[in-house]
Amino acid sequence: MQPDSASVSGASSRKFSASGAANRFRIAGRRPLAAAGEVSKTGKFRLSAWPSPALLMLAVLGACQQPGTAERQKLRQQAWEQRLAETEALSQSLQQSNEALRRENLQLQRELSRLRREDASVQVETVRQELAELQRLSEALQASNPGGIEALVGSQGPILRLDEGLLFASGSHQLSEQGQGLLQQLAGQLRDSFAGGDYRVQVLGHTDDQPVQRQAERYPKGNLQLSCARALEVADFLQRHGVPESWISVAGFGPWQPVASHGDEQGRKQNRRVEILVLPALD
Repeated sequence: MQPDSASVSGASSRKFSASGAANRFRIAGRRPLAAAGEVSKTGKFRLSAWPSPALLMLAVLGACQQPGTAERQKLRQQAWEQRLAETEALSQSLQQSNEALRRENLQLQRELSRLRREDASVQVETVRQELAELQRLSEALQASNPGGIEALVGSQGPILRLDEGLLFASGSHQLSEQGQGLLQQLAGQLRDSFAGGDYRVQVLGHTDDQPVQRQAERYPKGNLQLSCARALEVADFLQRHGVPESWISVAGFGPWQPVASHGDEQGRKQNRRVEILVLPALD
């Protein structure tokens, strides 16, 4: 039985279509992809499997690569480069400012050192002048009251040191007649020598370490109380005889600031004293 011409024609048509599809999917130098498809009953070729993931990724990347992406990347890079340049310029400016501040600080330190040297020179000269004034006072007082008066430089400045025996009876804070005459002369010379200035006159009382025996009931706190009472008596007398009250301050130290040993009578005699300091007023 001869095959139906229409059937043969349809089969030939299907073969031709499959062959054409295979040719259409042939890529240069590679195997055709015809195995991945089949011819339908209607004579059309259709894929029976998807392309490989690598091919799909290439297609996706190609679709994502928009024409404006490169331009945006270029603009971002330019912005970062500009910020980097600005940061470097700021860093350089700060370094220059730091160097300028360092030089200024060094100059200020040098100026401060110079001023301190000048101030020290002024202070030394002031102390020298004040000591010279106290030396003249001491010499004038010694002319009428020989012995027991000394002018010297202490840790705080010039000091006029008066022995206890020139001012008080033993164990008492009451000024003797000799002590009143000496302090009256001293008050006049302080007014004349330091007139027109602003000074501090510190009156400091000191004793030995022997217990108070005469009039002990008047000094229940012992030598500390006696030294304070003597300093206050001298300060009050100076103030009543013309030394400005605003200059004067007092303190008593009892036996706690000796200038000699308390172990013998000669040392104890030196420790029983009143000291008068004349210093520039505090700012």
